[in-house]
Parts: sequence; structure tokens; C-alpha cells
Amino acid sequence: MQHQTRCNARFYFTWLTCTAVCSLFYALIVFLALANKEILPNDTIPSAIPYIAIPSLYNVTLNFNTTETKGNLTYTGIVLMHFTPITQVDRLFVNKGSQLKITMAYLIDPMKRYPVKIAAYDANYEIQAFICPFNLTMQQNYTLGMEFIDVIVLPSITTVHRPGISLVNEDEAIQDVEARDDYPSKDYQKM
Repeated sequence: MQHQTRCNARFYFTWLTCTAVCSLFYALIVFLALANKEILPNDTIPSAIPYIAIPSLYNVTLNFNTTETKGNLTYTGIVLMHFTPITQVDRLFVNKGSQLKITMAYLIDPMKRYPVKIAAYDANYEIQAFICPFNLTMQQNYTLGMEFIDVIVLPSITTVHRPGISLVNEDEAIQDVEARDDYPSKDYQKM
């Protein structure tokens, strides 16, 4: 005895429509999850800058807002870091002083300028993370641009002025770590 299954056409097309809509909705969710870099964890920062890109040139411009009669310790600047990735990456890491505030970051490939997300910052290791809008291709030249604002912190040092010579007490001079606050992307090891 054979059983024949009859399918109502209305039920079949309702099932087919629901399946298609749910499949498209699921595909849209997966696409947005892969396309939106903010969904990926951005708080994982290494304790040292990984060897994923080789910088070839740093172009630094500093703008001091001072006049002959008015001093100002605040300054702005732009760093253009030319580099070549040695592996396919979507994140970049640079050293940054804790007082320096990056106001804008962007990536320039040979054809276009793209905004870059300024991600997490690790104050212990002074490493700033950036999330690129796309995966960077190996062996292709890129430029990471960073606009920033900072304040020069003057240490209290004892100086003796003689014509053409300034003598500074060695114990009170600016140390390497303090000088880092004024210069982004300087690679160093903490002692």
C-alpha cells in the first residue's frame, strides 16, 4: 500500500516564502557581522607592537599656536607613516604617549583615502590600536595618517646660562619616557 502525499499549493508557497525570507535575513546578519569591524573585539592589544608592517618613512608636521607676545604649550600635528604590510592585516598598532590625543586617523592606499577607526589604547604599554576599513594587502604600500593634539609638559629643571651654552642638571633633565609623550609612533622598550 502506497501513501501519496498531497501538498496544498497555498501551504507550499507560504513555506517557500518564509524559508526564503528567513534565509535572506540570516545572510544579511552574517554579511553585516563580517563587514562591520566594530563587532570584532577591539580591546585586545599586544604588549609589544607586532611585526606585521614595515614602516619606510615618517612625515611629521607640528603646528605651534604661539606669537611673539603670547606663549602656548598646546600644539597640533599630523603624522604620515608610510608602510608595507608583510602579512594580510586589518589592524595596525603604534606607540603613543598617554597625553597625546589622536583626533583623526585615515588610511591612504595608492587610489583613495579611507577613514580608520581609532580603537582601544593600552596605557600600560602605550600602544594605540587602529581598525582598518578593509584587509590590507601584503607587499602593497599604504600611508597611515594621524592628526593629533598635545601639550608640551615642561619639567622643572635647573639651568645655568652662559653665552651659547646651557647647563642642565642631569637628574632633572627630560627622560626618554617623558619625551615620548610629545612624539607618537616612537618604538621603545620600557626599562
